Amino acid sequence: PYNSVENFFRTGDVINTSINIRGNSEDGKLAYNVNYGHLDETGFTPGNNVRRNTLAVGGRAQLTNNFTVSATLNFSRNDVASPPVAASRGNGTLGFSTFANVFFTPRSVDLMGLEYTIPETGGSIYYRNGNDIINPRWSVDNAGSTQLTNRVFGTAQLQYDFSDNLNVLYRAGVDFYNERNTQYVNKNGVNFNQAINGQYITWDNNVRIWDHYITVNGDYEITDDVGITFTAGATSRSREFDQQGVQSDGQIVFGVLRHFNFLTQQPIQNTNFRNIVGIFAETSIDYSDFAFLTISARNDWVSNLPTENNNQFYPSVSASFLPTAAFPSIRSSEWGLNYLKLRAGIGTSAGFPTGFPTVQNLNLATNVNGGNIGPVTTNAISSFRANPDLKPELISEFEVGFDSRFLNNRVNLNVSYFDRSTEDLIVFKPLAPSSGFTQTQDNIGKVEGDGWEVDLCVDLFKSDKEDGFNWNSRVNFT
Repeated sequence: PYNSVENFFRTGDVINTSINIRGNSEDGKLAYNVNYGHLDETGFTPGNNVRRNTLAVGGRAQLTNNFTVSATLNFSRNDVASPPVAASRGNGTLGFSTFANVFFTPRSVDLMGLEYTIPETGGSIYYRNGNDIINPRWSVDNAGSTQLTNRVFGTAQLQYDFSDNLNVLYRAGVDFYNERNTQYVNKNGVNFNQAINGQYITWDNNVRIWDHYITVNGDYEITDDVGITFTAGATSRSREFDQQGVQSDGQIVFGVLRHFNFLTQQPIQNTNFRNIVGIFAETSIDYSDFAFLTISARNDWVSNLPTENNNQFYPSVSASFLPTAAFPSIRSSEWGLNYLKLRAGIGTSAGFPTGFPTVQNLNLATNVNGGNIGPVTTNAISSFRANPDLKPELISEFEVGFDSRFLNNRVNLNVSYFDRSTEDLIVFKPLAPSSGFTQTQDNIGKVEGDGWEVDLCVDLFKSDKEDGFNWNSRVNFT
């Protein structure tokens, strides 16, 4: 037998380098940070490599006029290459896959010793009589995908302190990245059309995200026992996605991977945009450091739903109580009950669809084979049916439980009961093809779930010395 699998794969390696420079002024009011990182990874599969470079700079300055400014800026360049990968069924694959064909090779076949290329055509040749499986060594040499990602993201923040108890804060963030993708395979392979005829696909994904966040924050002591903190503000988050590319099929000259060397070309184009604007407020009240109450509410508006359905209001409230702080007599400093916290809360959040699910799409195809009349242009309604009545989904959760510590803090026991539900759940719903459509997005009923969560942590051995022997065991149950 031959060790084809072992000999095909290789030993991977990772080289990671990081350099950091940071500093601050003597009074701590000015600080800066610069970081550079480099990753070079060679995968255990031939044709798989990752190379990444990152650079990050940041700083913070507390000015004399009650302003504090801070900012971060990051750049990363990530270059990935991979051979064809797809799911395997043990006997055959669901796509063009190097892995599956390696493991499907019998041990009686010398994968690394036999020829894998037909000299006259450059095509794939394998051990089977019908030559109906692509040789994985041919795949590594003649097919694969690459992705080069350049990304810039950062935040800038400005805070003004009216007093020690009240301030206003504005933060803006931007995240932009370009993904340059290539997927290719030379012709004269077998089994799959793209491998038989050759295929070359290039496309760019451009994503731009803008975040805006502004709040007014306060922290006051009402009495010696009562304190209150509050936050009120607004947010905006917009995401724009733009995809442009070309798919070329039917390679003319083997080995030339350029669009002009293919018989047909099809455009790849997709655009997506969504903006979510929200206002929110939160207030927390504490009493003598043993009773706490938090109330919050938020309303969001989304751009890709009709006006009558494009907003969702979701409030939340939570409370906690520390009996061991309110009644010190029940608290033991050593081997009894060291800490107990009772808590309960009701929280809600919203979910919004992506894309443009309420607008009917039109598919336009050019250069379609029209037989004797030659190429034609076709227009067709998308198989996805728009739903103008779609609305946001509302996720709700009720939770009650306690956190406790016993036996000189060596035993921690946390128990929670939760009840979650989702109303107007957004799902893709299949449709009968006789309707002219195959699917749509809709709000489907209500989904509920409840259960218990228990977390037990025990320090079996706990040394008083910093470098002593410690043994901790944790058990989780849900």
